[in-house]
Amino acid sequence: MANTWKLSDQLLSDIKEYLQNKVSYARFKSGSTWTKIKIYQTSILTDGRVGIYLLFDHEAPDQISQIEFYDTAGKLFASGTENINKESFDEGVLFRFSIRVEQAFSPEASTRSLSSGIYDD
Repeated sequence: MANTWKLSDQLLSDIKEYLQNKVSYARFKSGSTWTKIKIYQTSILTDGRVGIYLLFDHEAPDQISQIEFYDTAGKLFASGTENINKESFDEGVLFRFSIRVEQAFSPEASTRSLSSGIYDD
């Protein structure tokens, strides 16, 4: 039976902070047009998730179908399909994308193979 290792709370906190600071900008799709948008805000939520916010103000198109986040190196960070209809809001829409960071244990992944020189715990 393999031992179970636990990441420290400080490391998990550092990972969340890293993610919070890694995202640089976003793009959204309306119709066939992609538009770059600034990150409005990032935060670590009270439940531990990392929150990344975009503000679609009165100048943004009414229909938004996709959103992509990019990191500080300009590489795709995360992407997804959305169905944002801004028409029913007077001023705009504050969109939040959240990331949950947690440690998971898998008994199948925790094996030892001393004969091959691999020790995987």
